[in-house]
Amino acid sequence: MKIIVVMFALIVFFAKDAIGNRDTLNTIIPKPLYFKSVPGNFKINSHTVIYIEPGKGDIKAVGNQLLDKIYDITGLRLQLIEKVVSSGSNSIRLMTAGVTDSLGIEGYKLISDRNSITITGESAHCIFYGMQSLVQLMNNSTVKSVVPAVEIYDKPRFEWRGLMLDVGRYFYSVEFIKKMIDRMAMYKMNTFHWHLTEDQGWRIEIKKYPELTAKGAWRSETQYIRGPIGIDKHPHGGYYTQEQIKEVVKYAQSKFITIIPEIEMPGHSLAALSVFPDLSCTGGPFKIPGQWRVEKDVYCAGNEKTFQFLEDVLTEVTALFPGSVIHIGGDECPKDRWKACPKCQARIHEEGLKDEHELQSYFIKRIEKFLLTKQKNIIGWDEILEGGLAPNAMVMSWRGIKGGIEAAKQQHEVVMSPSDFMYLDFPQGEAHLEPYAHTRRILPIQKLYAYEPVPEELESADHKYIKGVQGNVWTEHIHSPEAVEYMVFPRITALAEVSWTHPSLKDWKGFSRRLEYELANYDRMGIHYAKSHYNVWFAADVDTVSAIAHVNLEAYSYEPEIRYTLDGTEPTVNSVLYIKPFEIKLPITVKAATFRGNKRIGSINTRSFAIIE
Repeated sequence: MKIIVVMFALIVFFAKDAIGNRDTLNTIIPKPLYFKSVPGNFKINSHTVIYIEPGKGDIKAVGNQLLDKIYDITGLRLQLIEKVVSSGSNSIRLMTAGVTDSLGIEGYKLISDRNSITITGESAHCIFYGMQSLVQLMNNSTVKSVVPAVEIYDKPRFEWRGLMLDVGRYFYSVEFIKKMIDRMAMYKMNTFHWHLTEDQGWRIEIKKYPELTAKGAWRSETQYIRGPIGIDKHPHGGYYTQEQIKEVVKYAQSKFITIIPEIEMPGHSLAALSVFPDLSCTGGPFKIPGQWRVEKDVYCAGNEKTFQFLEDVLTEVTALFPGSVIHIGGDECPKDRWKACPKCQARIHEEGLKDEHELQSYFIKRIEKFLLTKQKNIIGWDEILEGGLAPNAMVMSWRGIKGGIEAAKQQHEVVMSPSDFMYLDFPQGEAHLEPYAHTRRILPIQKLYAYEPVPEELESADHKYIKGVQGNVWTEHIHSPEAVEYMVFPRITALAEVSWTHPSLKDWKGFSRRLEYELANYDRMGIHYAKSHYNVWFAADVDTVSAIAHVNLEAYSYEPEIRYTLDGTEPTVNSVLYIKPFEIKLPITVKAATFRGNKRIGSINTRSFAIIE
């Protein structure tokens, strides 16, 4: 044990040192716990062999994925052999022997030198993460078959490293879901939250209730911008069969990603109520809305049929998803109908509840009790705190950090997902440079990167209840795979580093340098990513008396080359290079953009400064 403790101390020591010069060759996202570049490199060629321990099918599956990755990157088709080799030239070894205990259940060690590459981990899971780092080193190498000689010891900070995609409001294909899972795996993320039901659509086949998808998966219109004119009258819909669900779950398992399904309740349930209006308080009828708003019609908490229906649904859902957690929503449930509903009021009286908030708590606790019979725990949005938290519930804190703090103080596990830092449907820059969004709240990549998931307000003893972080993609106004990619990439890289890397090792400048390698990979992969971090931001101190302004220009990219004009023309590579804040006489228009070499890489941003009488 003493050896293990000493090893961990060395890892932490060198990880801090790696921020210095030796980190300049580190191109890996998320940043490893310890990275050291050493002289030399390993050259993969057609005679290179991948060795794995015999009889370990899960590691063989990882080895086969590595074979495919190497072929995709280099065009070389290598051989995989099940054989234990203690050393050997021109080899890549995937091993569980000689694991450092301090790296835990998801950590790995990657050592490359002139003769070989060795990835070591406690399990196939760990080796898979080591493989992702190896793949990044190859992708980011000038010669793709040449791997720099390095020593890496690595493990994650948090156990929940998640991404949510809302397919309830807009349906996305199985093929696209798999692509997103692949891209999560690139960054060692391990939880895909699948938002499957909404007011605007029911996306999962339930065999006992085929009407849910026959009718509830389709709507007649879709709102694409706010206001009455922003309505697309073309029908939209779709759903996943149970066989497709199984296919996606199996695929995610091969990438060591757990899928958390979300079945919304008591609110956000109008798609189901349009099919079964007797489960509501009013009896309907209802139409699946194409517009985005919080609907007042929710499941009736006083109706026993509601719970029988949900138990039937969850029985089929739990059989499809092997993970230990089911997301039950719990957010944005207006109490208007419950207040006027005789059945709900009778339930409040019979159960000795104080009000409708406690009625929602009763609802969630009853669902939790049922799911425990299926060996599943629940997680819900932070509204499930209202009226009293269910005994074993996890909380996903989205309305800021207050809910997460409250839940952790009650010794409940928490996933931090505050909208200001984790909502990837928020625009990445100024509105006039970005696609339409439902909010003016901005989430630049640098802001996301700076987020610290463990609130300062928490006592150290409660830190252990913060299980991780999650980014969310709500799709009210995101209506194509390309639009999803634009909102997710490259911000997913910052999300991954927040969830994996120890905060003492985070470094914006180093991250932005490593991000440049990833963007080149996105170009090769055909990912429709945002370049918003290249756009110029203006900050100005205006003196209206003297009619002058002091202007500062900034871009959230690595060592940005900003050029600007003051004569109304668009900036070019020959325009003035921004070096420091400058003074201008009003009125004037400033235009600025970032460049690299002889090419503009950011959008042109414009500010007009006027004299206001």
